[in-house]
Amino acid sequence: MKAARQEQTHTPAVLRVQLPQRPAWLEALSADLCAEPVPSGNRHSLEIAEAPGFAILRAVVPAADLGDDALRLAVREAYTRIGRLLRERALFPWRFWNYVPEIRKPATLGANRYQVFNAGRCEGYRDWFGEALPGRVPAASAVGHTEPSLVIDLLAGRAPGVAVENPRQVPAYRYSQRWGSLPPCFSRAMALPVPFPEQRERCALVSGTSSVVGENSRHPHDVHAQIRETCANLATLSAVLSDGAMRDSGEAAESKAALSRFRELRLYVVRDCDVDAVAMAFTSRFPGLERLEIAVADLCRDELLLEVEGVAALDAPALAR
Repeated sequence: MKAARQEQTHTPAVLRVQLPQRPAWLEALSADLCAEPVPSGNRHSLEIAEAPGFAILRAVVPAADLGDDALRLAVREAYTRIGRLLRERALFPWRFWNYVPEIRKPATLGANRYQVFNAGRCEGYRDWFGEALPGRVPAASAVGHTEPSLVIDLLAGRAPGVAVENPRQVPAYRYSQRWGSLPPCFSRAMALPVPFPEQRERCALVSGTSSVVGENSRHPHDVHAQIRETCANLATLSAVLSDGAMRDSGEAAESKAALSRFRELRLYVVRDCDVDAVAMAFTSRFPGLERLEIAVADLCRDELLLEVEGVAALDAPALAR
């Protein structure tokens, strides 16, 4: 008599992280690289670690004592210098991580320091690209942390990626002035041109994603409803990455097929009391997940309780060119 075959259940690794720690997969890429200091302005420091197919950069801006005007200028200078360095090294920006101290502190140049940061970032990008920003900006996230400096991490590559938008959301660089005088410039994901990092399959780096539809927050202060809306956004974006169709998958957005493409997730959770529930919800919804990182962090809007970023596999060639 044959023994009954038992179904194996995959359980991803779950890690608690302290910001501004890099995502674990990015930290692993940098482990054997030597960081080189780069001459920069008085307002920030900059270093780069290069490998044959990619580079990892980190800029640090002492920001604790900066007023709004000085912070905006410091962010612009840091992004402008990063852009110049990329041109010098023949690199293309793929994905930014921005860790902003006191991200929701009220500001004179906007509702909060996040909007001041956005203004400086947008001006820095215009120094790179001129006024033609749409469709060219990389993926990114920006969350709060408790250290006094603004920390900017960047993964760049030797070939350009493909910026991808989510049809459920207004592109961030087209937000109305309700969200600041200059918009938060990032794409919803960046499809990478080659299998990376050292995977058999091509992948996309997904930006920080929350319970936002159009440009408006949904389900204020309701963590369980925000989990569902965020997963709908991630699943819709996954479908676009897979087949290139700009469509909203509607009620089917949380299908296992769409969410199973995610290999890495990092969750930013505002309230420590929500961490266990959020972790359980995401590990149960993402069957292909290999690792889940969780950090307690402030977000850019008061009503949002969680933000999610990740790495998703591209199982079709539509956007992997």
